[in-house]
Amino acid sequence: IIFLALPYTAWVGAHISVDLFEKQLDRPWLRFLPAALSFVGAALFALIAWRVLLEALATLNQTSNMLRMPHYPFRFAVAFCSLVFAVVMSIQGWQALRHRPVSNGMHK
Repeated sequence: IIFLALPYTAWVGAHISVDLFEKQLDRPWLRFLPAALSFVGAALFALIAWRVLLEALATLNQTSNMLRMPHYPFRFAVAFCSLVFAVVMSIQGWQALRHRPVSNGMHK
């Protein structure tokens, strides 16, 4: 269920964040760090999406023990939401490179 909210939460900037290194990020040689971290996160979640998709395809016949519910719909949902989250993080990385606000949804 958490994976369903990840892309939206990231898009509107509703994730909890702590700025521990805010003063250090004002230095010119560290200004690309937020963009780099966004791109690394995007690559990580693209990899997660790929691996979960492979797992879903490999276990199409797997069901739960008690209810006999298939697992693949949930795995496909996790893969899809991870991919969308990777796209959102890529967009945020490009916005950080252009020095635009990463998101201006509910938190202005």
